Amino acid sequence: MAAGDAGAATAVHGWQYRVLHSFGDPTDHRGGGASPSGDLLMTDAGGIYGSCSAGGRFAGGTIYSVNPGGGISCLHSFAEGDVQGWRPMGRLTLGTDGAVYGVTGLGGESSGGVVFRFGLDGAYDRLTSFSSNNGGNPRTGLVLATDGNFYGTTFLGGTENGGTIYRMTPQGELTTIHSFTRKEGQMPAAALIQGTDGNLYGTTGSYGVNRYGAAFQCTLDGHLKVLHSFAGIEGGYPLGPLVEGPDQQFYGTTQSGGDCWLGSAFRVGADGAFKSLHSFCAESRVGVYPNDGLSVGDDGLLYGTTESAVFSMSLNGRPRVLRAGLPNSKGALLQADPDTWLGVAPTGGKFDKGLLYELRRKA
Repeated sequence: MAAGDAGAATAVHGWQYRVLHSFGDPTDHRGGGASPSGDLLMTDAGGIYGSCSAGGRFAGGTIYSVNPGGGISCLHSFAEGDVQGWRPMGRLTLGTDGAVYGVTGLGGESSGGVVFRFGLDGAYDRLTSFSSNNGGNPRTGLVLATDGNFYGTTFLGGTENGGTIYRMTPQGELTTIHSFTRKEGQMPAAALIQGTDGNLYGTTGSYGVNRYGAAFQCTLDGHLKVLHSFAGIEGGYPLGPLVEGPDQQFYGTTQSGGDCWLGSAFRVGADGAFKSLHSFCAESRVGVYPNDGLSVGDDGLLYGTTESAVFSMSLNGRPRVLRAGLPNSKGALLQADPDTWLGVAPTGGKFDKGLLYELRRKA
């Protein structure tokens, strides 16, 4: 376990688990998709949207909405091999125009992926394509910053082919603002966030000074500062995004490292002050290999998933198991209301092609 008061996980009774939808039904001719990926998006009007990286009518993935009470409706099917983009990756982001924006990992003019706009009226537009010059194969979606532009990362491309940070206008004009070096860390696989200080924050999943990835801060004009380079013992390979807590500190997870080398939770400040909060170990019911970062609940607690459980965690690192024995989740949890969290898993379900689930606090 990590030092401090991050003790053994405790189980919490009183949470009800329910599968809302199983993806990959071979009899579903509407093409609902398979292998859901990335975060769920909830709009101000209460609509919930997500994407699948595979399946659909044309085998290239889908965009879907979640129906009230369960089930989904397919809104758009991507075509495998299409120059307009296919295999959507990561989160969808709501634009000021009411449309959702996202990325695909493949397709486009150079097969390096695209950024797209999807109007909820069904209109799809490819805004820009990635190439080796401006980055390639994005693994995660966008963040809409306070300057009105979208920001994101690519997994490859840039001056050292280790990924980039880019800025895109709502009209699709893309500018590379930073190329990752090995010393900074490379191959970012997690979405950026914008902190309350106006800067961008994120993680790289590989390289860095100690070769286990890094957490970084980047200004909107591309000046990057490494906040922490992971060394393994305190965590390694952060593949999920950071989240800003109510204390203006940034929280995240690593897929490896920690006391048991099975993942960790950490806190890092904008000044680079770092603290390992919790080490995930096999003997704990909270599980191992935490997935895709953390979410902040209305109660000020952190919520996340491992390969087998959903947990909450205090800001000082003590986890509580909300539900064990669950499939491996993908994407951060979404708080739909004060007593309900939603998540997706890329496998499992009736057809083993993924599922959408609900975790609700019992009255």
